[in-house]
Amino acid sequence: MLEKEQFLQKYSLTDAQLFAAGISWQILEKIYNHYCGIRESLLPTAKYIADALREESHVQYVKFRLKDPEHLIEKIIRKKRKHPGWQIDEKNYQEIITDLIGVRAIHLFKRDWLHIHHFVMSNWQQYADPKAYVGCASDEKVVKEYQRQNCVVRTHPFGYQSIHYLIIAKQNGSQRVAELQVRTLLEEAWSEIDHQIRYPYHDDDPIIAEHLKIFNGMIEQLDQMGGIIRALKNGGADKNKTVNNNHESKEVEQGL
Repeated sequence: MLEKEQFLQKYSLTDAQLFAAGISWQILEKIYNHYCGIRESLLPTAKYIADALREESHVQYVKFRLKDPEHLIEKIIRKKRKHPGWQIDEKNYQEIITDLIGVRAIHLFKRDWLHIHHFVMSNWQQYADPKAYVGCASDEKVVKEYQRQNCVVRTHPFGYQSIHYLIIAKQNGSQRVAELQVRTLLEEAWSEIDHQIRYPYHDDDPIIAEHLKIFNGMIEQLDQMGGIIRALKNGGADKNKTVNNNHESKEVEQGL
């Protein structure tokens, strides 16, 4: 049972803000109760997607979650406050809220996303075009590659970086939409810290926002450095291979 006063206090909301969102508490209760009733039925789909992604060699690790019922209601109120004309109830919320199932695929090096992208696009039908969230100082080559792969590129005001897919997962005769987020290990670390610090109550704090922006810039530099180091390693390996091949050729010529 969703207790109104307790919920509003927990999420720093008032009756006036709820009224301004243009949605009744009765509708929110119906959505909450319906979702609680079906939530566990989403788990097999989440596990299926996660297990499939683990087969892609560039994926470092995968995690998944089912949206918390209270977080669902808080998100609906937040979205309704921004879009008052938005119509939602217990009959259509599953079509509108597309991250009831959330999956994250984490990889090490920035440019490895392309291998995962091809894997996702070849294994699942897309509910919408993929979105690539980038920072203001993101690598231009990476951004252009996103565009070549038909991703909708969005510059995030707080520097958040991730590729978001809305995939249609079909399993055992049922069809579900799930949100898949693909990002580097460093981007994941920043995102977790940013989420813990800013949401839901410090979204407008300029001091916190500025320091998180600086932190994000450091993460971008580290991601770029990781790519450079890997390129240097691979270049060194190629040089060593060439030297060894030449050495072997000379040995053959000399009958050694």
